[in-house]
Amino acid sequence: MRDRLDQVIRALAPIERPPGSAGERRAAEWLAERLGGARLEEHPVHGGFWKPVGLLSAIAAVGNRPMAAGAALALVDEIDCGFYAFRNLLGRARTAVNVVAERGDPQAERTLVVMAHHDAAQSGLVFHSGPQRWIGTKFPSVIENNDTAAPMWWPVVIGAALVALGGRRLRRVGRVICGLTALLMADIGRHKAVPGANDNLTGVAALVVLGDLLRERPPSGLRVILLSAGAEETLQEGIRGYAQKHFGDLPTETTWFLNIDSVGSPELTLLEGEGPFVMREYTDSFKELVARAGERVGVRVRRNMRARTSTDGVVPLRAGYPTATVVSINEFKSIDNYHWPTDVPDNVNLGTVERALRLAEAVVRELESSEWIHR
Repeated sequence: MRDRLDQVIRALAPIERPPGSAGERRAAEWLAERLGGARLEEHPVHGGFWKPVGLLSAIAAVGNRPMAAGAALALVDEIDCGFYAFRNLLGRARTAVNVVAERGDPQAERTLVVMAHHDAAQSGLVFHSGPQRWIGTKFPSVIENNDTAAPMWWPVVIGAALVALGGRRLRRVGRVICGLTALLMADIGRHKAVPGANDNLTGVAALVVLGDLLRERPPSGLRVILLSAGAEETLQEGIRGYAQKHFGDLPTETTWFLNIDSVGSPELTLLEGEGPFVMREYTDSFKELVARAGERVGVRVRRNMRARTSTDGVVPLRAGYPTATVVSINEFKSIDNYHWPTDVPDNVNLGTVERALRLAEAVVRELESSEWIHR
């Protein structure tokens, strides 16, 4: 099993796959062929969060109070899966390609969507793991006593808000924060995409091999959609394209979403919730089903962790679907090699990827066998 997972990761990692790029499309085409019977769906996207966030921060840094206030509101909209008002003004010149395959009973009443994403993030100084590792080494209790990630996006909006609402000194502080944010976003823009082996070819590999297992032993009474989205690293543009096209045909009462993202660190983890500003809790009943399914096949998942970033899982969650997101963490409660050039196949913990695959299949069998599920 690990060999098959490793093969998928190593086949796609050499392809440079920034969101909405030719490389992302090439990866999607490879996946469609590997899954067999899959279809490709295209969606126009802007193709990067760094430009709208950087420009809005620059506007706040040099603008007056009303301009900074507008920038602060637009930043929240951009970062927290809003209307994308500002990036829509900038235009959508790129195309994300989603890969969609199906297994099981196409006429079944119940549907499970298993999600991953095949695009890869651009790197940048802001993603350096040194500060968190230093804190974890020098002050281990800080990491041990906190299961909610640091709110990394808060300073971005606070800086603009200080310019808009603060006194003279606070406005100066706000301008400095906004200027630094603009520089950090520009730094991301000048970097290439990382190989993205952990984030998120590990999820893609689990998705592909799960497709193999469900072809060999198709579930009965359950339709399984295998969805690998593009443009996740632009703050969920690809999955939002899928949502616009398909959510109207998927009843919230009989559809579940299982999101697999970055499962190549040592400890498999079931997120309790996530959100850059507002913590949105994943569906309790479905989280319990996922944990129970894992226990039945000997796969333990860490609980009580919450993220201050966002994954594709927030889109179906906000649309009212029972949703769960599975990730992995290291001893510092962070993702190994996150958005860094060292995110290569040799640094992936294949044991965790295999456990994520077993967990996903167990969830399929749990939904397949359950006549009634408390939602």
